[in-house]
Amino acid sequence: MLLFGAHVGLMVETLRVVHLAIQTGKDAVYAYQAGMDGMVVSNHGGRQLDFARSGIEMLEECMDALHEIGADLDKFTVLVDGGFRRGSDLFKALAMGAKAVGLGRPTLVGMAAYGEEGVEKVIQIFKDEMEMHMRLMGTPTIKDIERKMIITRNLKDHFSPSPVDYLSEQVYQPLPLATKIPSKL
Repeated sequence: MLLFGAHVGLMVETLRVVHLAIQTGKDAVYAYQAGMDGMVVSNHGGRQLDFARSGIEMLEECMDALHEIGADLDKFTVLVDGGFRRGSDLFKALAMGAKAVGLGRPTLVGMAAYGEEGVEKVIQIFKDEMEMHMRLMGTPTIKDIERKMIITRNLKDHFSPSPVDYLSEQVYQPLPLATKIPSKL
């Protein structure tokens, strides 16, 4: 997993015990109270459950729960992954309080298509989009990003519609029903 965020190298050196795959606010509180150094909010890439919430949806619940108990988020590191596809997604996660964002699938797609050069291009796209979003939001540094800059009230309205297969409707011709052929006798 590739992490994208502020001071990622420093965090990796100082973290000791991180709880992986937190998905609820209650689990986030348990991880904090158990003395963990941090946690990764993750939906396992969405592979395990068809309708799992995305990382950003779970992050909001986890951060709200940690704020409710007065967690010291300078000492407890929150990382997140799962479903991040744009620089604006990274901005939102950092605004919610994540210290870094994991980018798995986009970098794998870049690698599958163009190898090392593809991964570098994906990272550059994320970097460029993040910079543009920061400029548009008036935040010269990552430290200037604040929670009040994003609106999350519709995160709970998540739905996953099933795609319609229009191709099969055009190609498939059902067999006629078996009917009795009248006798001519």
